[in-house]
Amino acid sequence: MHRSGTSALAGVLSEAGVYFGKSIVAAAHDNTKGFFENYKIQDLNDAILSHIGKTWDSVDLLPDKWWTGDAMRGFLPQAKRIIKKEYGNHTLFCIKDPRFSFLLPFWEEVLDTSNIKTVAIVAMRKPIEIASSLAKRNHFAEVRSYLITSAHLLSAERYTRHVSRLAVRYDDLLNDPYRVLTEISSTLDLPIVLDANVKDRILTFIEPGMQSNRAEHTAIDKSRAYVEHVNSIYTHTIQCINEGSRLACRVIEDAWVLQEKMVDSHAEQLLTQNHYAKLVCDFGQGYSNRKFWMEEIRLGVITLTFTFDTERKSRVTQLKLFPADVPCSIRLLRIHVWQGTTNIKYRLSDNSFARDGMIFHFDNAHPQWILDIEEPLPLSSMSVEMEYLSLGTMLLDRPGNQTMPRRDEKSKRSLPFLSIFKYPVRLLSNVNMRNYRILRSALRRESPRQIWRNFIKLLKRPDVQREIQSMSVEGQSTYFKNNRKVKKDHDFAAQDAKDLLARITKSKQAISKLKILYLAPRLPEYDTSSGERRATRLLELLAQDCEVYVCGLLETRERYAQYIKDLGIGVVDTKNVSRIDKIHAHFDVIIYAWYYTIYDAQRIRRMYPDALHIIDSVDIQWVREERSLGVENSINERQVQHNKKNEMAAYAQADKIWLVSEADRDALLHELPSAQTAIVSNIHEAEIEIYNDPETNDILFIGGYNHLPNIGAVKTLALEILPQVSAQIPDARLVIVGSHAPKEIADLGQQKGVMYLGYVAEDQLADLYNQTLLSVSPLTSGSGIKGKVCEAVSYRVPVLTNAIGNEGIGLVHGESGLLAESNSAMIDEIINAMQRTYDFDKITQKAQELLANIVGQDIVKRNMMASLYHPVDICIVTYNRIDLLKNCINSIIKYTSIPDYQIIVYSNGCTDGTQQYLRQLSQAKSNIKIILSDSNDVFVKPNNKMMRMHPDRDIVLLNNDTMVTNGWLIGLHHAVYKLKKIGIAGAKILYPD
Repeated sequence: MHRSGTSALAGVLSEAGVYFGKSIVAAAHDNTKGFFENYKIQDLNDAILSHIGKTWDSVDLLPDKWWTGDAMRGFLPQAKRIIKKEYGNHTLFCIKDPRFSFLLPFWEEVLDTSNIKTVAIVAMRKPIEIASSLAKRNHFAEVRSYLITSAHLLSAERYTRHVSRLAVRYDDLLNDPYRVLTEISSTLDLPIVLDANVKDRILTFIEPGMQSNRAEHTAIDKSRAYVEHVNSIYTHTIQCINEGSRLACRVIEDAWVLQEKMVDSHAEQLLTQNHYAKLVCDFGQGYSNRKFWMEEIRLGVITLTFTFDTERKSRVTQLKLFPADVPCSIRLLRIHVWQGTTNIKYRLSDNSFARDGMIFHFDNAHPQWILDIEEPLPLSSMSVEMEYLSLGTMLLDRPGNQTMPRRDEKSKRSLPFLSIFKYPVRLLSNVNMRNYRILRSALRRESPRQIWRNFIKLLKRPDVQREIQSMSVEGQSTYFKNNRKVKKDHDFAAQDAKDLLARITKSKQAISKLKILYLAPRLPEYDTSSGERRATRLLELLAQDCEVYVCGLLETRERYAQYIKDLGIGVVDTKNVSRIDKIHAHFDVIIYAWYYTIYDAQRIRRMYPDALHIIDSVDIQWVREERSLGVENSINERQVQHNKKNEMAAYAQADKIWLVSEADRDALLHELPSAQTAIVSNIHEAEIEIYNDPETNDILFIGGYNHLPNIGAVKTLALEILPQVSAQIPDARLVIVGSHAPKEIADLGQQKGVMYLGYVAEDQLADLYNQTLLSVSPLTSGSGIKGKVCEAVSYRVPVLTNAIGNEGIGLVHGESGLLAESNSAMIDEIINAMQRTYDFDKITQKAQELLANIVGQDIVKRNMMASLYHPVDICIVTYNRIDLLKNCINSIIKYTSIPDYQIIVYSNGCTDGTQQYLRQLSQAKSNIKIILSDSNDVFVKPNNKMMRMHPDRDIVLLNNDTMVTNGWLIGLHHAVYKLKKIGIAGAKILYPD
C-alpha cells in the first residue's frame, strides 16, 4: 500500500544486498531516500490496471479471477522480458510496487513460469497514519484515504495466500530494523547477509523522524464506520498472515463484502476531489516535505500568496511550486518573490509538456515551476497570479497534433552546464553501488555542502576504505599502445606520469570506465521516433560499461532529461560552454549525433583534443536527399551537392563514423575511402514471439512526419493504394500513426477507410500491432535502416516494403517478408495478404531470426563497444605448468569485456600436455592463436616475435601465472589512452608470490 512504509522496508533490504533492478525510480522531495521501485514495472502495472478499468487509488475490489483470459495473457510476454532484462541472473531480488496488492496473481504467474520462487513481504502501517499521509500528499478526502487503504489490505491478504509471506509493522521497522530484517530472513528462508556492516548501514538508513504522520498526533473520529472497518482489517490481516488465525481470516472474508457496502454508501464523497497548489523551499539544506505551504485551487483566475516565517534567517536558494496535482493547462500572469518591499530576482524553469507563450501545458500529475533565487536571501512572501484553463486534462493533444507548439522555439543555442556537485565523484559507482544510489537520490534535495560532507563521511568508513584499496587492476600485465609515438625523454615522461597520477588522485576517480560525452541537438526523445528510440537505447547500453554524460545543445526538456537520468546517465545542462572542461577535465570519447552537431560543438571539440571523436550519422543524409530529387519539390541538385559537401567535411573531422547499414558504409567509403567506420544499427529485440492472426484487414504506416519520405509514402498509401485495395476488400483499413504530422497528413483521416491516430505512446504499441495484419512502407526515398520495418518485425507483424525500405535488412520475398516496387504490385500483395495467401507464421519467424543478427542488442552493443577500443593482442609465453595457464586463460575469457581481442599463446618448449590443450582450445575458440615451439628459448624472444605479428594492434604481455579480474583490460586501455604521450602502462600486482 502507498504511504505504508514500503520504501523504508525496501531500503533496509537494499542495504542488506537485495537487488532491486536496473530501472529504479529517482528519489523525490517527498521520499528523499528513494522509492526502490522499477519504473518499467510501474508502467506495465499502470497499463494492466487501466486495461481493467482501475487505478492504484481505486476503492472497489477487483472481480474474482480477473487475471485470467486472453486480454491479461497479452501482457505476459512483456512482463517476462522485463524480469529477464531488469533482474538477469540475480538469485535474490525484490520487486517493490504498492500496485502488487491488486496485481500479484498476474505477477505470480509470470514468476512461476520463469522458475522463480516467490515470497511476499506485506508492509503494514496504522490506517490513521496512511490516511493522514495520503491527505497530505494527494489531498484525498478522509473517507477515500481509508477505503483505498482497506482495498489494498484486503487484496494483499487474499492474493498472498499461496506463497510464503510475512507482515511487517512500520513501527517495528523504525524501532528495530535489524531485528525485522533477521525475522524476514528466518521466516521466509532468504539468504540475506546479516553482519555488523549491514547492521551499521541499516541503522544509518533508518533515521529518527522518518515517521512524520504518527497516529497519536492525528485527530480523527474513530467511531465512524469506515474507520472501524479499516482498523479491523489492519488488525486481522496481521493476525491472518503472521499467526494463521482462522478467526482473523473469517473476519477478512466478511470485510470483502462490507467493503462494497462502504463504497456504495460513500459514493458521493468518493467522487468529490479538490485540487491544491503546493510550495516547498530549499533553505540551503535541500528540500524537505515537512515544511510546505498549500492552497486550494479552482478553474479560472486565482491569486495565491505564501507568507514565510519572518523569524527564519535561513537564506532561500530555490523555490518549487506545484501549481496543481493533476495534468492541467495554466496561463501564468505573474510571479513575485519579496523580501519586505523588495522584489527579488529569480530564474524560472518548469517541466511542462508544451508551452505557448505564457500558457503552460502539463501532462503529468506533478507540474512544477522552479524558481532559482539569483542572490539567496531570507524571503518574506511570494505571490503568484495564474489562470487555470483546465484541471485534470490538458487543452492540447499529445504529440502528433499539428497544433502542439514546440517548447522553447526561440531558445538560443546553448551548451548546458553541469554543476560540480550535480553528479558526485563516480568513485562511488566502484566503491559501493548502494551508497552511490543513496547519494544520487540526495542530489535532488540537499545542498552541495551537505552532499560533500556526507561523501567525505562515507569515504572514511573502514569498509569503504578496504574496497577503495582493492579497486586496482589485479594481475601482472603490461599494455603497449601501437600507432602512437612514445617520447624518449624519460624525465619528461616521468613528470607526465606524475601529473596524470596527481589528476587521478585529485579527482578521486577510478580509471576503470571510459568517460563519454554524447552531444545532440536535443536530448533523445525515446517515444517520438525510431531514431530517437535508437539513440536512447545506445546510451543505455553504453552506460552499462561506461560513464556517460548527455548534452542537448539546443534544449533540455525535463521530461526526457529525467528519463535519461533514471538510466544512470548524467545530463549536462549549462549555458556556459567554457566551464565544461573545468568541471569534466577529461572525456575519452565524444559522440556527435548527426553530422551537423560537430559544427555546433567546435568549441567543445577543441576542449578535448585527445578524445576519440565519433559522428553517429544516424543515416547518410545526402544519400537520402539525392534519392528525393524529382520526388520532393523542396530540394534541388544544387542544394544536395552543397549539403553533401558540408556533410563529408564533417565526417573528415571525425576519428570514427557510426553508420546504421552496410549500404550507408559503402556510400561513405566511396566518397571518403580513409574513413574509419563501424556499423551501429537500430536496436530491436523480439517483443512478441508468437504470431497471431489479428482477424482484421488493417494495414499500418508508422513514422515521424518531420521526415519527408514518410509524408510521401503515407500519402501514396492513402490516396493511391488503399482505394484500389478497398474495391476488392471492403473492410480494408489504413491506420496512420506518428508524431509531428502536418495538417495534410492529419486530414487523411477523413478519407474513407483511413484512421489517423497521430502519436501513440510506447506502452500502447503492443495493442496497436496486435490489431495489424500488415505493415506497409512504400518509400520512394530515404537512407539507412528503417525503424518502422524492424519494429514491425519485432512485434511479429509481416512487412510489405520495397528496395529502399528493405535496405540494410535483407528481407526475402515470400520467405521473411513481402517485397514490391510498383504501386500495382503492392496492391496485389496487400490483397493476397488479406486473403491469407501467405503463411505469416513462418514468414514472421524467419524475419525475426534474420533481424536478430542485424539489430539485436548483443550484436549492436558488440559493434559499438568495439569501435571505442583499439583491437588488442594478449600475448602469453608459457613453459609447462598447464594448471596455471588454464586458470589464466579462463580468467581472461570470463573477465575481458573489450570485444576485439585475441589471445596469442607461445608454447615455449612445453612437455606437460600444454601443446595438446592449446590445439583443442584454438579449434574451439577463433580468437585464440597458438605458436608451438619444441625448444625453450629466452623469455624475451617469444614476446618480441608475438609483438611483431600485428603492428596495427595493441599489445598486452601477460604472465601465465596471472589471474585477471573484472575490468582489467578496460582499466589498462583507459590508462594508456589517457594522454597521447603515454605509450605503455603496467598494472598493479596484487598478492605477488
